Amino acid sequence: MMDFWTVLGNLVIDYPNLFNIVTNLKPGFTPIVMTVTQITYDNPPKVKTFQKAAAGYLIENDTSNLRDKLSSYVRTKYGTSAPVISLYTAGKLCQLVNTFPGFKAALQNANSLVMAATSNNPPATMWFAALLGACLIDSNLTDAVKDPAQWDIANEFGGIDPGDEDSEEGQAILSILNSQRSGFANVQRAILAAPSWDQCKEQLLWYPGFEDAAN
Repeated sequence: MMDFWTVLGNLVIDYPNLFNIVTNLKPGFTPIVMTVTQITYDNPPKVKTFQKAAAGYLIENDTSNLRDKLSSYVRTKYGTSAPVISLYTAGKLCQLVNTFPGFKAALQNANSLVMAATSNNPPATMWFAALLGACLIDSNLTDAVKDPAQWDIANEFGGIDPGDEDSEEGQAILSILNSQRSGFANVQRAILAAPSWDQCKEQLLWYPGFEDAAN
């Protein structure tokens, strides 16, 4: 997930540049109707049937080309500390840009909030982008990062310390998460409106239904 969180954070921080890099490739995605039935071998068996909201087929060359572009982007920006970009992350973006018409507006609104909260100067580190990206899709993580009793979770992102007044990253993430301008929760809701979050949510902390997503 580290690569996905980092890319999502940069889609917001570096909007519209990275978003344009993604969409200019016109990565394909063929939507399909999919119903999934899960049957376990418990006694008695558990049966769950659900409709996938954004199922589809990825296109090999398009997805691989996007992965290469994202890899080049993060390696240019972060050098040897850049995360390896997985085919999964490229595929997820193919899905998002083709099934979520509100994606562009959600990123634009998130960028406006981030820039306002950081005086147009968000920290440039990979760890900050990753923490921002993770918070954008994980309300439980957002609450934890805002809670002094749980600041250890932010420390997992390269030692970011919201309690350190001299920590550029720590103070920036608190300013963003506590922003009153449109509200971080509103930005979260806009991004999580994507139908592709119907099961596997790429979150850090446990959420209801994760036991199904992990199957």
